[in-house]
Formats: sequence, structure tokens, C-alpha cells
Amino acid sequence: IESVVRITGITIYMLIRCPILGGSALSIVPLVAIINKLYATWLQQNAKQVQDALAAANSVSQEALACIRTVIAFAAEETEQTKYDQKIDIQYRLNIRQLFITGVYFMLVSTFMINTCVQAAL
Repeated sequence: IESVVRITGITIYMLIRCPILGGSALSIVPLVAIINKLYATWLQQNAKQVQDALAAANSVSQEALACIRTVIAFAAEETEQTKYDQKIDIQYRLNIRQLFITGVYFMLVSTFMINTCVQAAL
């Protein structure tokens, strides 16, 4: 409630004090809202993929550990390690992609749109 009152008060103050300046500052809000929605949707989908990849890697490791005597009997340690490495690599790549997209998102929204575009309009 406090932030809603604060944002409403600041918006009213900007529009009363200088309508052109207030309009310039508020013009970026719809664009930021659209980008936020796209980012949130992508992040939700990627989080599910990351969890699924981690579950697959855990499944491979659990199978190997549950049947450790069989793995050792057939000298399949390297095979099981390779299977696990492949599964965990998928999860790693998804996390790296998420970090990259998050960096681009914050660069675009925080740095470029809010700081550069609004300040250039001033």
C-alpha cells in the first residue's frame, strides 16, 4: 500500500509541476510493462526447463548409485559418468542462457530505457 501511495503521489506531483516532463517520464511505463511481461513469461518457461534438466541428471545419478554393485561389476563407471555429465551439461547451459537473458533484460530496462531514454527526453 505504501508504494502505491508513494508512486501515485509522485506521479501527480510530476504532472502538476510540469506536465510535459511528467508525460515524458510516464511514456516509458507501457513499454517497460510489455518487456517485463515477456521476460516473466520466458523466465517461467526456462525455470521449468532447468528443473526438468536437473531432475533428469538426478535420476541418472540415483540409478547409478542405487545399482552401484552392478555398475562396478560391468566396469561401467565411465559410462555412467558420461551419462550424468551430458544431463548436467544441459542444466548448466540453460542456467547460462538464463543469466545472459537476465543481463540483457536489466541492461535494456534499467540502464537504457529508464536512465537513457527518460533523461534524453528531459
